[in-house]
Amino acid sequence: MILRRFEETPAPRASVIILVYANATYLEAALRSVLESTDPRFPYEVIVVLNGVAPDVAATVRQSAYGARIVESEANLGFGGGCNFGAAHARAPYLVFLNDDVTVCWGWLEALVSTADARPDAGAVGSRILNADGTVQEAGSVIVADGSTAPVGRGLPGDTPRYRALRKVDYASACSLLVRRSVFESVGGFDERYFPAYYEDVDLALKLRQGGWAVLYQPASQLVHAESASTTSDFKSYLFRRNGRTLRRIWKSTLPAFEPRDPSDAVTLARAIRRAKGSVAEVLIVDDRLPDAGLGSGYGRMAELCADLADGPYSLTFYPTTGAPSGNSLGQWGIEVVDGDLNAYIRDPATRIDIAVISRPHNWERAAAAIRRYHPDAAVIYDAEALFHRRIRQQLELEPDPVRRASREREYRAAYDLEGRIARGADHLVCVSGVEEKTLRDFAPQTPIDHLVATARGIVAGTAPFAGRRPHAIFVAGWMAGPGSPNVDALRWYVREVAPLIADGLTEAVTIVTGGNPPAEVLQLRSSAVRLVGFVDDLAGAYGAARVAIAPIRFGAGVKIKTIEALQYGVPVVATTTGAEGIVLDEPDAIAVRDDPQGFADAVLRLLCDEAAWTRAHAATRRQAERWRTAPRRTWRDIIDDVSARRTSGAVTPAALVALERVRGLSAR
Repeated sequence: MILRRFEETPAPRASVIILVYANATYLEAALRSVLESTDPRFPYEVIVVLNGVAPDVAATVRQSAYGARIVESEANLGFGGGCNFGAAHARAPYLVFLNDDVTVCWGWLEALVSTADARPDAGAVGSRILNADGTVQEAGSVIVADGSTAPVGRGLPGDTPRYRALRKVDYASACSLLVRRSVFESVGGFDERYFPAYYEDVDLALKLRQGGWAVLYQPASQLVHAESASTTSDFKSYLFRRNGRTLRRIWKSTLPAFEPRDPSDAVTLARAIRRAKGSVAEVLIVDDRLPDAGLGSGYGRMAELCADLADGPYSLTFYPTTGAPSGNSLGQWGIEVVDGDLNAYIRDPATRIDIAVISRPHNWERAAAAIRRYHPDAAVIYDAEALFHRRIRQQLELEPDPVRRASREREYRAAYDLEGRIARGADHLVCVSGVEEKTLRDFAPQTPIDHLVATARGIVAGTAPFAGRRPHAIFVAGWMAGPGSPNVDALRWYVREVAPLIADGLTEAVTIVTGGNPPAEVLQLRSSAVRLVGFVDDLAGAYGAARVAIAPIRFGAGVKIKTIEALQYGVPVVATTTGAEGIVLDEPDAIAVRDDPQGFADAVLRLLCDEAAWTRAHAATRRQAERWRTAPRRTWRDIIDDVSARRTSGAVTPAALVALERVRGLSAR
């Protein structure tokens, strides 16, 4: 039973054009998938082209078209001619050519259109195509100098994180291809000399590129394709040979710029992908996990790095050392994610690394030596999101047990030595506080260092007044570091030492604690006055309902991003000295710094109960947030630009020279 039909849309954004020729075997499934996988609120139209079909096929199509608009050509115009015929009947600014032997996935069309909207340089946008068995059929394609083509990613598992990033490609298959209508018309549409089929999409891509238009691959648009379901293999081989000769004749002056041979080997394919992207340098980023501000532990800063570098001239690859989930949350920023063995990836001859950004000491130990050996010309940046030895030193001062103190002392010494070696071994250092910048400077006086303010973009300070907020304090925490983490210690101290004093002064006071998957020790600290709410999707709403944010951190390193974040959201903060460390304020009233339980409780109570005091502090946070937002600041893009310029000019750091000599010594053995 037909539950839905295509609705007539007065102003469609996209015209989906589907050709039918030999039979309608697959058409109904294709149309049904378009209906089920496209938001009904999205304005689009579907045009089915009867391309010289037999009367019985035409009758079948008319019975099962789900209300799609049908246009008919009495003669078979071939694929290119049929698409041109359908395009002449289209009303939308975007033409989307879709094979009748596909089934599309949810959001496929919206992803194509939103990409074209966001990228005015895009003449065409293609989809991620899977085989019926779930493996990858095509993740964009490359063109070879003899006019042949090679699909990227063919045969990989469908859930691989590889090739899941938006990128420029040589061409994308017209089995699902959006083309900007004005551009399609300006280049004359598909060339009908490729009748009846094959190579007209390659020819179109070459015409677009010749006109200065980009061809993009958008993995968020996904579908399953029964490849060549309408053509016999012998006839297909003949058409490929004949139309390949036609392509070579038409584009004989252009094709030599592409790869000289079939990129069946990984090295050639990787080089072809890089050429198509047109990047000035390949940047590898290594961290524990994919960036996510909600995880805490510096992952929000890594998200800022990715946002800074997105849409720039660099090709970015991210390696999460704890494993890559299926899909790629960074794909819409054009950032590739790789999985598998890190050192195998670095050693792979297909891998190119011009600049590496490594975060956290254990990742430096995993990756730096291999990068120095196999990519000796690469510049290596260490992102010191925190100096771990400083955190361990503070833990040591809080530890009363002599046995554990001795163990912690050894841990501190090892971390101090390691971070000193990292500072001296890096070509560039990035940190988040002036305190840690000085420490790094002591470690490596000659190494360039950048101190980046750890503010996040896109945060808007809340405007709700005192009376519009509850008598709530909020502690935004992450629990990934486990039971020995600074956040667990902070909450334990707060619940045992501070919260009872707050309850004595205001019985209705509540502390909201966020963060998914807290350890068992944290769960034991909850009460009617301390509510654990887990992961919060709407962080702005959570901050907007609270009168005060707390940062009761007793040991740690770097800058407490939760403190900066609260100020950006316009919430006054009560913090320990450690919780406020490294944050330079123009508005000191925005943070109350207290280290003793009674002083901490009094500061929280004042902001919960005294409207005048809260209003002054709230105004200070808003002024501070605005100063941060408008102040000139260095970004990761600035840093990578500088490092890239030094690298290409031949200016190297002492660390790079030492590493190069070490590599030369290894090579001579």
